[in-house]
Amino acid sequence: MSIWIGRILSAAVVVLLLADAATNLFAPDFIRAEMEATGFPVNLAPALGVIIAICAILYAVPKNSLPWCDTGDRFSRRCYLHALPPG
Repeated sequence: MSIWIGRILSAAVVVLLLADAATNLFAPDFIRAEMEATGFPVNLAPALGVIIAICAILYAVPKNSLPWCDTGDRFSRRCYLHALPPG
């Protein structure tokens, strides 16, 4: 039971992060007032959207599913990009 609660909560986090990334990427005028209120320039919205999308993808992918990543302990994920296959 608790594993399903964890999966549902993780899925909710990923969905919210992807929704935020989509808003930053495709509708920066929608968040213009909030970005100006916090001091961020509006032209950084697409870059923030890409960063948030990458974070959501890294959060959603299990760390033992990538062959070039060392799982290490449960608090770290070290990925060796030089070990990627060419192409």
